[in-house]
Amino acid sequence: MSKVNLLPKEELEKKTLGKFLKWILTYGRYTIISVEMVVFMVFFSRFIFDQQLAELQDSIEQKQAIAAAAQDFEKHINSVQFKLQQVKQLEAERTVYLDFFTWLQAITPHDIGFTRIIIEGSAVTLHGEAATNESFAKFLSLVKNDPRLANISLEQLEGSAEKHVLVFSINAVLIDNAFSI
Repeated sequence: MSKVNLLPKEELEKKTLGKFLKWILTYGRYTIISVEMVVFMVFFSRFIFDQQLAELQDSIEQKQAIAAAAQDFEKHINSVQFKLQQVKQLEAERTVYLDFFTWLQAITPHDIGFTRIIIEGSAVTLHGEAATNESFAKFLSLVKNDPRLANISLEQLEGSAEKHVLVFSINAVLIDNAFSI
């Protein structure tokens, strides 16, 4: 076998084109092969990244569906929590009202009766009838001297000729936490 070289060696290495061709034929092919390997790695890594992107998008869609489904449940839980808070508040007020009525029963003479008791927040209005002036005076004195009530005012006091009783109306304000246990 014989080798045929179509490029003359002596003259070609001295010229710029010859130097470039020599560099391309020796080191350039390594560079081109390296670049091609990088291009192939990028090309094949794109499939991996596309797969990861698709998995992430599926995961996001699943989590969005779970969040959307849980939104109604969260609204329900918030509603239940709000109702529980109202029940706790009413329960706390119930003990205040119970203590107030226990106190009122203890200080009320036997010949005084209440026709209507109105409690709105901390404001209390007592409507009632007293059989005698003495029992009403005693009751009013006990109410006015109690430190758990403030702004006590006698709104109405008149005698009823047909029933032979004193009709009265007393307004007062409950001091905060005065009747709680």
